Amino acid sequence: MGDHLCGGPVSKLGCGSESGQEQPFKLRLHKMERTLRLTFRRLTPGDMSFILAMEADPEVMKHTTGRIEPTAARQAELLNALAAMPEAGLGHWCVEHQAKPIGWVSLTPLEATGRIQLAYRFVRDAWGQGFATEAGEAALEHARTKLGLDECVAIVWPANKASARVLFKLRFRNEERAAHYGHEVNVLSCSLRAAVD
Repeated sequence: MGDHLCGGPVSKLGCGSESGQEQPFKLRLHKMERTLRLTFRRLTPGDMSFILAMEADPEVMKHTTGRIEPTAARQAELLNALAAMPEAGLGHWCVEHQAKPIGWVSLTPLEATGRIQLAYRFVRDAWGQGFATEAGEAALEHARTKLGLDECVAIVWPANKASARVLFKLRFRNEERAAHYGHEVNVLSCSLRAAVD
């Protein structure tokens, strides 16, 4: 199984800009550094077809909220989320490889816990190539150096062994089983201070 979402759906936190147009990270979210293979940019309304296609793939959505029909109502829900202002430095980024979108990665509040979660989702063609780990490393570095976070959490469906392996590579450790987004999930946490101590 490939890399899947480890957190809540896109609509849990908006990702738009004040103008509704795409703006570089360095203007909106400090600067999230590109990696050897990947670049990152803010999700925009132009990404709707890409997001809806991922949500309509039953394999991509198997260990998350389940397949979501690409209806007009769902598109409107996503557009409303993208139009909302995120907290400084938080939100969802489109992950691109060779100028092609292959998924998204995010740093968002984990419901009402007061903690920030790492989440991601990738198309099936991008599975098994280390992209989730690479994007996760970039997001955690952003969280540590730009946001000053001491820790980050992630949630994963118990049966999603592939995402659990990615999180373990990112130095996450199992914490507890809890209910989030209407499902029983495993909560993992990562000390960002430990990465540099």
